[in-house]
Amino acid sequence: MNLKQFQKIKLGITALLAALMAVAVTQQNYILAVVAVITSMLVIIVLKKQVKEVTVDERDLEIGGKAARLSLSIFSVVGAAMVFVLLMLRDRNSEFELIGSVLAYAVCGLLMLYSLVFNYYYRGVEGRRRFWYLFLTMIAILGFAIVGLRGFSGEDDWVCQNGQWIKHGQPSRPMPVTPCRK
Repeated sequence: MNLKQFQKIKLGITALLAALMAVAVTQQNYILAVVAVITSMLVIIVLKKQVKEVTVDERDLEIGGKAARLSLSIFSVVGAAMVFVLLMLRDRNSEFELIGSVLAYAVCGLLMLYSLVFNYYYRGVEGRRRFWYLFLTMIAILGFAIVGLRGFSGEDDWVCQNGQWIKHGQPSRPMPVTPCRK
């Protein structure tokens, strides 16, 4: 298979995936969405291995690396600034604190992931050490996710019940001033 054929097939797979994702989301069938994405990825990987021409050169990789680094920097700075803005505005709307906290975890998680992947490539980890490095990285990310989910579980918050705010646990913020409509 040549590169032009591969690109046409990949475009067709992308269009089919977009249609399947639209159907899955409208029907709220998220398992279909996950299966469609994984299947599409596997088909593209298998087809890419059959291409006899050069698909990526060093210049593409260098530009991709620079673009990824710049995107990471911009997201980190803008995300951190938005965290502070949202936390400053939490008195106006109590949801801003939650959004700011989620964004803070996202920025920190992305920076941690970047530094782990950077160290992985910088050290040139090989063989058996590669497995352990990846395993420990996944354990660290899983631990970070569990701690983050626990922090956002809503254990200590105000809950809207029958038109009144009910204290659940020990909330760190005062009762919301917005009307409770449930």
